[in-house]
Amino acid sequence: MRTALNRVPSIPDAEWLDPNNRFNHLERLVREREPDSKFRPDLVPTQLIRHEAHGPARAIPSNGPHAEGAYFSRKGQGFRYWEAPGEKKKMLICESDPLVEEYWHQPHTLHFLSRDQQFRSYTPDLEIHLMDGAKEIVEVKYDYADAVSDTVYIKKLLVARLHYAGLGLRMAIVTEMEDLDNSVALINARTIAPCRHDLLSTLDLLRLSTHLEDQGGRSTLGAVCQCMRNHAEEHPVMSRRKALAAIARREIGVDLHTLLFSPDTAVWTLANRRGHQ
Repeated sequence: MRTALNRVPSIPDAEWLDPNNRFNHLERLVREREPDSKFRPDLVPTQLIRHEAHGPARAIPSNGPHAEGAYFSRKGQGFRYWEAPGEKKKMLICESDPLVEEYWHQPHTLHFLSRDQQFRSYTPDLEIHLMDGAKEIVEVKYDYADAVSDTVYIKKLLVARLHYAGLGLRMAIVTEMEDLDNSVALINARTIAPCRHDLLSTLDLLRLSTHLEDQGGRSTLGAVCQCMRNHAEEHPVMSRRKALAAIARREIGVDLHTLLFSPDTAVWTLANRRGHQ
């Protein structure tokens, strides 16, 4: 969804600020808006017709809603398309987060028949696979108002969430204004992503693995930068770029919600990742 440049962001409901409460908030809105409706999703289930798995629906050019841009994913070795800036920012975080194995844009479409006999469909923005085995379905909106203005759309999200829960998938709603802009994760991603294609030599990787082994699998960003420095005359910026490239390439783990500007930032070998979640 395209957003006007002069649009003023909405003020979210306090319940919305906790991402874990967002679907409960949506259910409450439906009850308030349609108190007498027999088609409320919490009372009457919707019939899923099919879960249509397909390659990403977005492409340039497209006969449907046009993608606004493309982002080349080193993880996926291909382009990831986005229709709104918020989607691009979320992709940037996924690309930079070493705990994300892979992600896809518009990975599938759900087709269902509501109890008011209306055919509807839903295509999520992103599917994310994490290294701990979890899989997430993510819907990205501009702000709170974008997510709650249309009651029919809310019902689609609630139906989709029930379906994904049955498949063991988590579903999340992320907004550009409340969750992404000015977030630590996005600041870090904008620092890491430009380094994702930097060359790491065999010697660089050997130094890194030896250092982490000597440190028991845990270290700091400053120590990693130092161990990857080829010689005393090499500018520190070069070794820092190598360390950031190692994060982007998932050679080492880091908490993307911790600012990476500190040399004391904790890093670890991904072989021990589950102990650091």
